[in-house]
Parts: sequence; C-alpha cells; structure tokens
Amino acid sequence: MGLLTYTDKRWTNPGREVQMRALLCSCKHRLAASDNEALLKALLDHLSEHHPVMTFSEEQIRELVAARSYKYNEVVVVGANPEEEFGFEPY
Repeated sequence: MGLLTYTDKRWTNPGREVQMRALLCSCKHRLAASDNEALLKALLDHLSEHHPVMTFSEEQIRELVAARSYKYNEVVVVGANPEEEFGFEPY
C-alpha cells in the first residue's frame, strides 16, 4: 500500500508531493486549491453560495487570500475507506 497525493481531483504519482494553497473561512469551512488564483475563485464561489449578504470587492478578497492562505498537502492512503473512523483495533 503506497501513498498518493491528491490535488485538483487528479491522482499524482506515489510519493510525489504537490503543494496546494488553503484558507479557513470564518464559518470554519476549509477551502483548498492548486494556487492562489484557484483559491480566489473557490473563495468567491464559497462567499456567493454560503455568505451572500457579505460584500467584498475583488481586491479585498485578493488581499484576504494573500494574507490568510497557507501551504497545504492532502495525502490519501490507497485502499483506505474515507468513511471509516481511525482507531485502534481491539485484540
């Protein structure tokens, strides 16, 4: 069983790390994308869908992404069931 890195809904080669950008919204929803431009689009979509009363200019949102985004790697174990909870097996 090997590790694969998942980004932009594509599987990459095992062991290869792919840098992503992420941002945590004030509603505690984590947005992740391949770069700041994709993260900007994801944030615009999130704001229009989940926070329609909040109004920001595109420049304000660009500043928000530049100030609050961080590097993010999501690693998925091949063969793992994401529905299962992690825990110790009883003997």
